[in-house]
Amino acid sequence: MSLNKNIIIILVSVIFSMYGCKNDESPNTTPTPDPKPPINDWTFQQSNAFVNFTDIFFISSEVGWVVGENNTILSTTSGGKQWPEAPVNSFEGNFRSVHLIDENIGWITGDKNEAPKDGYVYVSSNGGAYPEPQKIIDFPLNTVFNLDKEHGWTGGENGQMLYTTDGGFNWNESTSSLDFTIFDVHFLDKDKGWATGTKGKIIRSADGGVTWQNEYDDPDIDLFSIHLIDSLHGWACGTDNTILIWEEENGIKQWSLQRVLTEPSSMVWHDIFFIDDQIGWIVGNSGTVYKSVDGGKKWIKESTGVFSHLNAVHMVNAQKGWIAGDEGVILTYTPL
Repeated sequence: MSLNKNIIIILVSVIFSMYGCKNDESPNTTPTPDPKPPINDWTFQQSNAFVNFTDIFFISSEVGWVVGENNTILSTTSGGKQWPEAPVNSFEGNFRSVHLIDENIGWITGDKNEAPKDGYVYVSSNGGAYPEPQKIIDFPLNTVFNLDKEHGWTGGENGQMLYTTDGGFNWNESTSSLDFTIFDVHFLDKDKGWATGTKGKIIRSADGGVTWQNEYDDPDIDLFSIHLIDSLHGWACGTDNTILIWEEENGIKQWSLQRVLTEPSSMVWHDIFFIDDQIGWIVGNSGTVYKSVDGGKKWIKESTGVFSHLNAVHMVNAQKGWIAGDEGVILTYTPL
């Protein structure tokens, strides 16, 4: 009886072992799925143009232009699903800034690699194609901002600051003497505007750009971008991890210094864009993007999957936007 009991126990163990081995082996017969690509907050869009892009502007969720080195203009009418290159007249130079006022008309500034006249303002009425020069001056122009079909402003190297009130038929020079390079300009209406540049300068105009008054300076930094949504809320950014917020303290409006605490002091921010008084983005070196939801006091890092310097950001709403950068980088917002 005892021998039979032992035999039964052995048989049960063998059967259990065989059954268990079979189950253990079965998962190995299933093919291992391919790893999924990493999911980022910002997704790369193919442009087939391996140049350094300097600026990007969208007039709607579908229509936008991007500009860059070697006279490159790309335009999209599909939200960036396709980025065909717009034909341009043959010349040597680089586009530095772009601003659209509708789906067809936009202004572009840059240089032409010529001496002594090297600064150009162009306008295209054909969706980016064949931009025509409107103004030629001595020094390259880094920025352009157009409020409507009539009123526009541009600024650049050696303190160049110009304005138009007739759609660019005439570009007039500011009467103020400016001793720094202008990187960005932003107007709220035909009178009130701000500009930034080297020496940590922020200047302000109350007469449509005819004259300018100093509002902020720091000789140790450069300020590459300024953005305002109204006369009470504005932001600027630049070298040395510098972010400035236009806010009221003790009844006085002033620019207060902020920094992204998780980034080194060497971080360079190239552009800043807010859609309202709370929500905004900032872009900089090495594929770095941060978002703020409290007006710029705190910043949350977002993933891009790229390491090129990012030069410009433009949002059309809280869920839709684009970034342009070096080495042909165009990113679109795909929040997790």
